[in-house]
Amino acid sequence: MAQSGSQATRKSFRDKAEEHYEKRGLVKRARLLVWIAVLTLLGRSSALREAFHWALQRRVTADEIREAILQTFLFAGYPRAIHAFEVLDEVLDERGVTDVPQTDRTPPRAGLRAFFRRRGRELFQEIYRHDTELVVNRIGRFQPEFMDWIIEDAYGKVLSRPYLDLKTREILSVALLTALKLPRQLTPHMRGALRAGAKPRELRCAILQLDFLLAKDSIEKALVRLERAETTL
Repeated sequence: MAQSGSQATRKSFRDKAEEHYEKRGLVKRARLLVWIAVLTLLGRSSALREAFHWALQRRVTADEIREAILQTFLFAGYPRAIHAFEVLDEVLDERGVTDVPQTDRTPPRAGLRAFFRRRGRELFQEIYRHDTELVVNRIGRFQPEFMDWIIEDAYGKVLSRPYLDLKTREILSVALLTALKLPRQLTPHMRGALRAGAKPRELRCAILQLDFLLAKDSIEKALVRLERAETTL
């Protein structure tokens, strides 16, 4: 049975992504991890499968992919992360990859909570710097315990994990917040990425490579925010 015109010409995720992949401005490993994170957020199963195969072909490690999924959990919740892990397991099985996921290097359990709090505070301050107190006070007004969860769980347990560098993690955060259309949180993470060593062109590339996944206005608004972040470091 012949395919309809729309089915015959429909492009796969990789077909659409290829033109961005070869562009300069952002390393290919980071490009692939950005797509993986945003596809996890969006719950795009078939595209995720393609992205996982592509990343593994390009020697992005299974642990780096897992870290991108774990980070996306902070933005998309448990269900999306679990779904992405299930798809990844299927892809690894198809490729005959057997490995043991890396666990975080932590001290004895007796000192675990204090360790995560300390590590989380250090990273939070590194990202927000002179805005740290302002952010802590603002979020603390919403619900005091919530700020503790953010420091200990998000920054201490997830974002401080050693298997992705901070620059890459903040680029992922910028892409995820662009997809979520959350400008008030996007700008501080853009600053955090710049402070972690990202160049403005790298953030611009990370945003623009989402143009076939997100609405045009999401991309445009994120680029405006990037200009603001560059001038308010």
